[in-house]
Amino acid sequence: MMMALRASLAALLYGGPRPRSGIAGRLAGARVFLPIAGIPLIFGLAIVLLLQVVDPLDLRPWGLPPKFADANYPGLQTVYFMAARTREPHDLVVFGGSTTMAVTPAQLRKVFGAKTPVNLSYPLPSPDDSARILTQLLETPGLRRVILGVDHSQMGNDGAPFLTGVLAMQMFDARWFDMPDFNPRMIEAAIRRASGKPLDTPTWRIEPASYYDAPRLPTQPDLIATLNDAVSHPAPDLFLNPRLPDCRSYRFITRLLVPIGRAARKKGLRIDLMFPPIPFATFYSWQKKPIMMSFWTRGSDYRQLAHFHACIAQVVTEEKLSTIRVHAIDTDAALTGDPLNYRDTVHLTAPAALERLLTDVRDDRFLLTRSNLDDYSQAIETRVRDAGRQRYGKN
Repeated sequence: MMMALRASLAALLYGGPRPRSGIAGRLAGARVFLPIAGIPLIFGLAIVLLLQVVDPLDLRPWGLPPKFADANYPGLQTVYFMAARTREPHDLVVFGGSTTMAVTPAQLRKVFGAKTPVNLSYPLPSPDDSARILTQLLETPGLRRVILGVDHSQMGNDGAPFLTGVLAMQMFDARWFDMPDFNPRMIEAAIRRASGKPLDTPTWRIEPASYYDAPRLPTQPDLIATLNDAVSHPAPDLFLNPRLPDCRSYRFITRLLVPIGRAARKKGLRIDLMFPPIPFATFYSWQKKPIMMSFWTRGSDYRQLAHFHACIAQVVTEEKLSTIRVHAIDTDAALTGDPLNYRDTVHLTAPAALERLLTDVRDDRFLLTRSNLDDYSQAIETRVRDAGRQRYGKN
């Protein structure tokens, strides 16, 4: 009985070996396998056609004009939208790493009076991909100002971008038939766009919501315990003088700062370079986890970072990059001194703290120039040492 059933099913799907009488016999000889197998193929082709026609990543010379939500996207989605968003009109653009991903367009409008701001920050930018993106950004229609957050990942000197940077650059070199983000969320967003709505999905709202006004650092006992252990038992090389490289050896300076600064000067575009405010106790934790700083040399991490920052200010002066301002927001004690400003040991989340960050830039409160480099280095040194005498999460 079972063998006969299998034979009938095989005949139905693949076609019977010879004509049979009756309805079952005619179906068995109809060879319906290809039509049945073709259903998912037709469905897949329809999805591909939808993505080709709508062109949500703006990779082709046709498609619907891009239309995005007036809100931040997840980091990876920001990467995929990089080419499309830099072709839109924007008068103010924020670009940086994870430390600037929480800043919202609404805050940029409030603080700077911008009309069409956008935040294009994504995790772990490096000099090579950032240079490529900023080259495109300078061609953004209506652009007047760029705020560039300089995360520590910009110290990477091996010329190998992280995956996010590789994907971001690929968006500018994509071929018309490429579909780099073929997934259910992109299909859902393309359907919304085809119906006249912005490219967005409920899923894409989850990640940005976890950055802005998230639970604060003191509510996370594991992080607080790690921080207290680090300051109580500091790494032996925390205050060891490292071998500091020549300023012109940084790829960030040679590949990004100088050429982008010259291009911005010709266009009269202002660029605000901003050093993110990191709690000084965090450097104690970083020193005990060298894998996070694998591109740094042996010795004090924070001194290497401060040297990198000083080099940026020095070269801006040497090259007469007159439209660039360097902001040492990492010395703003109103931000770095309050754990309630942060969602972890690095990232600001409190709305008031994020606005303070932006007003620091707007009002030039912490400008770093060649004339005050010694004061900057001393301030960093003093505050790191002071952080070692404190304990966190205690009343």
